[in-house]
Amino acid sequence: MPGTRLTALLLAAFSITVLRAQDTTATANQPSGRPSHTSAGPRPPVGELKIAEPTLPPVIHICMAHCGPLMWDNGHYINFGPENTSIYTVESFTRESVIIHRTDKGRFPLTATLTGRMSDDGESVVNGKIDWTSGNSGSSPFTAEWGSRILSQDPYEGQRWWLDVPCDASSHISIEKASERAEQLLEADDLIHAICWMRIGATQGDAMAQGALASILYRGVGVPVNIPEAAHWAEKASAQNYYLGEHVLSNMFASGVGKPKDPAKAEFWRARYEKDKLANDRAEQQAQEARQQRAQAQAQQNQQAGVLMLQLLLGAFSVDSESHSSSGSGPNRYEQLKAGCAGGSSNACAQSGGTPPE
Repeated sequence: MPGTRLTALLLAAFSITVLRAQDTTATANQPSGRPSHTSAGPRPPVGELKIAEPTLPPVIHICMAHCGPLMWDNGHYINFGPENTSIYTVESFTRESVIIHRTDKGRFPLTATLTGRMSDDGESVVNGKIDWTSGNSGSSPFTAEWGSRILSQDPYEGQRWWLDVPCDASSHISIEKASERAEQLLEADDLIHAICWMRIGATQGDAMAQGALASILYRGVGVPVNIPEAAHWAEKASAQNYYLGEHVLSNMFASGVGKPKDPAKAEFWRARYEKDKLANDRAEQQAQEARQQRAQAQAQQNQQAGVLMLQLLLGAFSVDSESHSSSGSGPNRYEQLKAGCAGGSSNACAQSGGTPPE
């Protein structure tokens, strides 16, 4: 998978999973503050019928006049806009009834109630309707989606929405898109579906996906431990010098789990891991520095463009001022008045202080 953002998200997922293993309460899988009565426990495998009520997702993508994400924060969903901050309070979030109250705070205070029911897969709202209760009037439809419905980008209008793309070999998706979808699902705290997209990328030869899968399956992060498959993907990733695969192989040879115990091979792969991880970290640091330099260069260009525009505006004012001087005031105007006075104009003589000819 291109880049290292997925690795960072994956490491975060490892940390989250370790913390969850220490918490056996019914709300362990929920963002802080979400109502416990909506808990459905861990997500089932892809394609399995979901019977329990779904949990409140960390992110909901909603489309009304425009599309945008609602982020869970301190007991509400929040959407920050240029004029208003919209706060969404959930009254009901079940398969039969979705009721959410919206209150806008900012330049244009509005209130509304959103209603609908859930789709069969429990990952979107169907028959969604928004009724404006103040600051606006009337009703209109809306859509809201979450979970495994993958975030995509409209190439024409720049709007973002979720696409229900099946995660299987028939998807015919590129490595880049598989990586993007895995990242989005990790951000949405949906490790099961993220792993599915990692497999799509790994099968196409993506070293980062192969190394990530090897580490996940070896540790049993969000899925049962699968040593044979972990060894398979570790070998694939290591053949492309990807450090996560090398790390798994080193551990396998050191412990004798998945590979015959062999201290020499364990040391060999440990040295390879340290070397390739260092190279990866350096490449990421260089890429980050390059991004910062591009951002600084862009900021300088914007500043220079602003100075140039200011100079052009000041120049235009100066030209305009000179034009007014030549037509209505200053030395040129005085000469015109003197000439008028010499021609017999008493008004011109009065303005220039001259004496009319006899």
